[in-house]
Amino acid sequence: PALRAQGGMSNSHVRISVDGPWSRDSGFLASVRLGFPGGLAKPGEASYLRGEAGDLLGKGGANFLGGELGFLVYGSWNGLDAAAGADTSDSLPTIPLRNDFEWESLSMGSTWTRETGGGALRVKAWAAGNRAHASWHAELERPATLAARRQDVGFSAEVEEGRWGGQTVAGFLLQGIHTGYRVAPGGGGSNNPDLDARTVLVTPYVQQQLQVAPAVMAEVAVSLPTEGGRTRISPRGRLSWTPTEALGFGGSIARVFQFAQSLRNSESVVVNVFPVDLFMGSDEPGIPVARGDQGTLSVDFRPAPGTRLRAETYIRNSSRLLLVAPVDRGPFSTSGAAVGGGRGRGLSLEASFRASRYGVVASYGWHHLRLRHQDTRFRPEWGAAHNFEGGVIAFPSTNSSVRLGFTAVGGRRTTAVAGLVEWESCNLLDGGCEFGGTPLLGDDPPGSTKLPPYFRLDLGLQKHWHHRLGGRDLLVSLFGTVTNLLGRANLLTMATDPLTGERVGVQMRPLSPLVLGIDWRF
Repeated sequence: PALRAQGGMSNSHVRISVDGPWSRDSGFLASVRLGFPGGLAKPGEASYLRGEAGDLLGKGGANFLGGELGFLVYGSWNGLDAAAGADTSDSLPTIPLRNDFEWESLSMGSTWTRETGGGALRVKAWAAGNRAHASWHAELERPATLAARRQDVGFSAEVEEGRWGGQTVAGFLLQGIHTGYRVAPGGGGSNNPDLDARTVLVTPYVQQQLQVAPAVMAEVAVSLPTEGGRTRISPRGRLSWTPTEALGFGGSIARVFQFAQSLRNSESVVVNVFPVDLFMGSDEPGIPVARGDQGTLSVDFRPAPGTRLRAETYIRNSSRLLLVAPVDRGPFSTSGAAVGGGRGRGLSLEASFRASRYGVVASYGWHHLRLRHQDTRFRPEWGAAHNFEGGVIAFPSTNSSVRLGFTAVGGRRTTAVAGLVEWESCNLLDGGCEFGGTPLLGDDPPGSTKLPPYFRLDLGLQKHWHHRLGGRDLLVSLFGTVTNLLGRANLLTMATDPLTGERVGVQMRPLSPLVLGIDWRF
């Protein structure tokens, strides 16, 4: 194999990757991507986001000590600043202050696997970390500043053998989690959190597959995470029955624990520009270990080649969840969080069909999700009751494709915003992304504002060409995407006009060409 390169460029990013061999039995891949969310912003327009983003990836593998050694390095960085005031009316003055958001991460890991006849030996080691910073002008004269971090290191070893008609896996996991979270007071506040936690987990585990009958397979597993001198039991089980090659049934139950929880306010509209989880470990007082119990039932039917139908239903119960929205109005906790729980149940239906020149996929999901804190129960903003997605891809020729995608969401709830927000998602017509304002949640209970159904139709086009250059194949393709083809005025949230006190809708993505670009491979 020879050295290969591929890349692409569009209005939103530029990327390039290179892969090839180190030797006859080893190889590598390296790639880098640079994004420019504010690259097309109009000069002098304060409402446009400014900043940069990017990521890099490196991975490789080689034979080592009779086994296969692999490694992975991934890093990303993002930085945005947005106007601290919304300039949606000529009667409102433009506020020159800007909110700043930065986050970055770096992960490194290595795995070594050696086959041992009827099984395998696997060893993994990793280190990962992320940092987040924000400057938030809730008090316009003096911003609150956030500094959050998480550092993980881990090691695991497991052995796998064939036993009792299935596979047996036994191993242990050692993990250290160091988290920090600090908010410097803005506007003279005195109750801002300053947290630091070091969580050490030791987890032995075992997993067994059992061939119960010719068409019935069972899988049972148990892990024993130990933290702070306390051991918890985390069992899992799954049973599958395939009476024919075309039909299969399955069911599973599981109990899981989470030893770090986020202090981000998931009800805040700011998650659209600052979508970062701000984790804090359970060793810090007031940060509980969350628990989740879930059961699922599913059926899978393949009546003909290229056709698949699937249905799944679930029920979930969560306890000791960290909830920011009931006690804090900002995008992240500045004064603590509440401990609550959640319940959910739902159903999903999926269908797909594939032929030589086209393919069709469709899915529908119904969800009944509620979070609770004391006597308050609410539907989270991300927990819409009805979700439908569908798509068609067609290949008019051997070097072109057309994609049509459909999305509809019903039963949406939101927590209304106090004050105005200026928002325009990224698009080529306006030349960039807009976000203006320092929105806080209003005084209404979380999730108490209904939103109308959301409906969107997207169109994507791609065409590629092959050429010979220097004795090698060169592929060049052009692509483009048009979103919200029907120009629906969908709403992101509701805000309150400070002059009239009236509720006004904040619209989502307009009709726009979102991405235009070129790909190449050599």
